[in-house]
Amino acid sequence: MKHSEDIGYRERTLWASLVAVALVDTLYFVFVRYQLLHNDPITAAGLMALLALIAGVLVAIELGFVLANRARREPMDERDEAIAARSARLAYGVFVAGVLVALAVHLLTTGSGGAPLLGM
Repeated sequence: MKHSEDIGYRERTLWASLVAVALVDTLYFVFVRYQLLHNDPITAAGLMALLALIAGVLVAIELGFVLANRARREPMDERDEAIAARSARLAYGVFVAGVLVALAVHLLTTGSGGAPLLGM
C-alpha cells in the first residue's frame, strides 16, 4: 500500500473528492430514504435546502483540502496526463449514454400532447 508521501497531489485531490462525494451522497440518500419510509412528502423546498447543504459541504471539503495542500502542488507528469485523458474519455462515454437514455425515456413516455407514447 502506498503511503501518503508516495501519492501525488492530484491523486490525493481525487481521493478527497471521492470521499466527499460519497459522504454527501450518503447524506442525500439517507434523507430521501427516511422521507419515503415515513411517508412524508419530499417537498421542493426541503430538497433544495438539502442540495444547498450538500453543495456547501462539498465546497468546504474541497477548499479545505486545496488550502491544506497548497504548498505541495506539483506539475502534471506523464502518468497524471494519461489518467486525465482516460478519465475524460470514460466520463464522455458515461455522459453520452446518460443523455441517450434520458432522451429515449422522454421520447417513449410522452407524445406531443404530453400523453404517453407507444402505450407506455
